Amino acid sequence: MGPAEDPARPAQPLFRNGYALMANTGITAVLGMGYWLLATRFYTPEEFGSGQALITAMRLFASLTALGFVGALARYIPIAGRRTADVILRGYGMAAATGGVAAIGFLLTLPMWGEIYSVLGGLGHGLFFLGAVLVWSVFTLQDVALTGLRQAVWVPVNNLVFGLVKMGLLVALAGSLPEGGIFVSWVIPTAIALIPVNFLIFGLQVPKHVRETAGEARPPGLREMGRFLAGDFPGTLSMLAIVYLVPVLIAARVGEATFGRFSMAHTLGCMIELLAMNMAISLTVEGSFDRSRLAANARQALKRALLIITPIIGVACLAAPSSWPSSAPNSPPRARRCCG
Repeated sequence: MGPAEDPARPAQPLFRNGYALMANTGITAVLGMGYWLLATRFYTPEEFGSGQALITAMRLFASLTALGFVGALARYIPIAGRRTADVILRGYGMAAATGGVAAIGFLLTLPMWGEIYSVLGGLGHGLFFLGAVLVWSVFTLQDVALTGLRQAVWVPVNNLVFGLVKMGLLVALAGSLPEGGIFVSWVIPTAIALIPVNFLIFGLQVPKHVRETAGEARPPGLREMGRFLAGDFPGTLSMLAIVYLVPVLIAARVGEATFGRFSMAHTLGCMIELLAMNMAISLTVEGSFDRSRLAANARQALKRALLIITPIIGVACLAAPSSWPSSAPNSPPRARRCCG
């Protein structure tokens, strides 16, 4: 039986990319747990909550357009042909521009967002936050670019290195930069990671993709991509509100220590949801390559995703504490437990 007739063969890239993205989520979750445990060890509850709030705000503004382009890049990179680099760069540019404008508006209205964000009031801190938003906008989309190029196996490698460097910097900054160490340790490795990953994308994988898909390419026009985004973006905004806007609004209304506890539970829930989303992104990529297999691939992807996610939800529910440790938001700051 030839490759075109083999019913199992078309699913191989679907599951390879899907499992790679799920593995990336698992690696991110494990390293993230280690990162935040280290943060509780080396930073006070107030510094912990403040760092969480700044990271959440950065990700909110960076994702305003970036999340909208997740589906678009997964849909059109596989068929973009010689315009592949242009499609990716347009996504980067629009995400960075939208996030930057939103971040500037946020910085100009800081008094409206509560005491927790007052640390961004200085010019230097504000510019650093703006740069972080621009960096995270690109960081959000580079993994999708690799997935659209059928190279998702590089995504967990990138995030493994990123997570380890981030943890090391977190500890290193605890003594010299306690108030901003969490946010800085998150942003600096992100910016550094952009260089090798985008060299991999534009220097190696895009030329390879153009050669391999030369006979099947159907570069999309701006109108076609616009219609796709018009249908996809409203749903993306709903997800954006749940994942990023809700924590920002809560952070503006509660103390740093209280927000730190909330954010851990919220992050765990979002990680579980991301597992299903990863398989959906892989399904979108493979649907662009071969529409005839879309229904069959969708059924297989749903089955595999449920087999992985359902046990994780069960374990999370069973392992969850029955109650939070009593700690009032206005309780005295905990003594620092770090060297230096």
